[in-house]
Amino acid sequence: MYLKRIKNFPEAEMTVPQALLSHESTEHYTPQYILDGVIACLGAIDLDPASNSREIPNVPAARHYTAPDNGLVSGSCQR
Repeated sequence: MYLKRIKNFPEAEMTVPQALLSHESTEHYTPQYILDGVIACLGAIDLDPASNSREIPNVPAARHYTAPDNGLVSGSCQR
């Protein structure tokens, strides 16, 4: 099943994609419906601080930091 109810919070109405609950990979990509919502709200994404790739990124941002860039500690403040 693509979506799975969160086990530890039965009262929650949230569901998460099954792939996000997997430990088979360290790569977990932002679902397209989330990206679509962010772009609809903000108009664009300036920075992906944890991008999978600069050449073929999952997030259509103006700038991408990959693992070697260590973008999560860069201090950049972007939308």
